[in-house]
Amino acid sequence: MGPVAVLVVAIAMLLSACNLSEPEAKGATNDLSGDAVQVGEEVTGEPVVIGTICSCSGPVSSSTAQVPAVWKAWVRWTNTHGGINGHPVKVIELDDGLDAARSVKMAKDLIDEHNVMAIVGEMDNLNGLWADYARERGVPVIGAAVFSSVYETNPYFFATGAQTPTQAYGTLAEVEKMGASKVSIMVCAESPTCADNAATLEKLSDLFDGVDVVSNQRIAANAPNYTAACLAARDADADVIVPLVPPSVVPRLVASCKQQGFAPKLVTSSFVPGNDWAADPNLDGFVTVAPNQSLWDVSSEPNKTLNEALNTFAKGIYEKPELNASNSSVWSAGEVFKLAAERGDIGPSSTSQDVLKGLYTFKAETLGGLTPPLTYTQGDDVPSLVPCWFVSSIKDGAWEAPNGAEASCIPDKHRDAVKDSFMKP
Repeated sequence: MGPVAVLVVAIAMLLSACNLSEPEAKGATNDLSGDAVQVGEEVTGEPVVIGTICSCSGPVSSSTAQVPAVWKAWVRWTNTHGGINGHPVKVIELDDGLDAARSVKMAKDLIDEHNVMAIVGEMDNLNGLWADYARERGVPVIGAAVFSSVYETNPYFFATGAQTPTQAYGTLAEVEKMGASKVSIMVCAESPTCADNAATLEKLSDLFDGVDVVSNQRIAANAPNYTAACLAARDADADVIVPLVPPSVVPRLVASCKQQGFAPKLVTSSFVPGNDWAADPNLDGFVTVAPNQSLWDVSSEPNKTLNEALNTFAKGIYEKPELNASNSSVWSAGEVFKLAAERGDIGPSSTSQDVLKGLYTFKAETLGGLTPPLTYTQGDDVPSLVPCWFVSSIKDGAWEAPNGAEASCIPDKHRDAVKDSFMKP
């Protein structure tokens, strides 16, 4: 989201601040492997305190509603596996409900009242409103809403997964790979972030000889149907739709197109895909590009740990319709902070400068394959490009990771052009 132009959908709600280190730890069974997951005793003592902000209620909740459950699982897993350098971790979690004034107040409260050393795994669609304040106060923001342009413009925002330009490139690469060539972009009408992402996608299409954007439309989540948009895409001879809209919109959009006899291929990116899409036969073959590891791969140790933690401390989350790529990205952000804390020798009395010290040790760091290669360089005016992404798809009514835990990456010849597509500060 651009730091100035923000369209606000104000939803009245109560401010919630959650200490996510309180629920009792219980053992559980790994739903995929059937093996018992063993957890240790919870570490005790003065905690390491970090904060996070999420637009977890309101208009975008179909993308973010399970974020609190992931934070609960990460905190419980971390604190039953040695904590942060032997100290428990505490996360102060705030939900802004996509309310601009509340978002700014929450960020300032975290920084000035709670004195958090970092804001971690934020999923705030309004983060552009307080990005400059975090920078002025020297507080690092470590993922996870990498769809926002602040991860392209603000060096205090540390991308923990592929930024929008990389995801846009990956989307076009997947379009090319499936043999399609004429793209219809359909973006949400409620947020300028969507329009920004569509503009990036259209710009980067110039890097692909056989792929063109033939239609770019804004659609509203509350529209009764999408007949007009589907007909416009069909009349433009589109053979693939890229929907950049809330997850709940996509099944209705595709159904509207099918009613018009229009059934193009489907590709999207970021946190759009919904867990419940797999049950919809209209969405079979859908390909998605995500900033972090696929939730549907357990071939690597980091992914097995994520799966075990969610099945232990967020039981039933894999059946939730709101489960999507945002959840693996929030987990990854927590793990990035943990590694930076280990390298920065973080304790309860540590400061943001100590966290930054740990972050600046990252040079093509992947956390064992959990993230794309991450490089954080002290003194850079803009963040480094995260050049790789991960793919999931729907096949025969189930989500899968067709490439396993392997990332796909921008070829060297195109990396400068993708970095040049970053939003300007």
